[in-house]
Amino acid sequence: MEHQLHFKLTLELKREKHDGPAYFKVDGNRFKNPRTIKLHSDSAYAFCITSRPPQILESLSIHGTSLDVEEKSRDHSECVYSAVWSTAGILPTRKGEREQVPIIIKISEKGTLKACFQAKMYKAEDEQHCAWGSSLHSIEWECNANEHRNHVDVAKETFH
Repeated sequence: MEHQLHFKLTLELKREKHDGPAYFKVDGNRFKNPRTIKLHSDSAYAFCITSRPPQILESLSIHGTSLDVEEKSRDHSECVYSAVWSTAGILPTRKGEREQVPIIIKISEKGTLKACFQAKMYKAEDEQHCAWGSSLHSIEWECNANEHRNHVDVAKETFH
């Protein structure tokens, strides 16, 4: 039964108009999280979420905004969803600061996953600073649902 409570979620994100990767940098222990994702304000980001084994994503919220989630494909080993998140109205982050961006995913028969990623928001036209660092191809979360199936923990997070 325990293996049924364990699954992986892989999150990929790209800036929609530029179809390029997001970037991240390692900040060490200067902030709450060791890695910071660099994002543009007033931009749209395409998310691709893959679950292995397949899970049913009931809802997705990022930074307090509920997103429309569309199932793109499903087979016996995985399910792929897509969503678009807009950073419109989110101000650029001040120098020397980071922003915690909450992400909430409700997963059928597993529970609710609540996590945060650390971000630094840049002006939409600031390509130079936002593209400095390592390309962020994906974030992989190894997840465990509790036995009551009302809460999901991220046991391990890996940036690729």
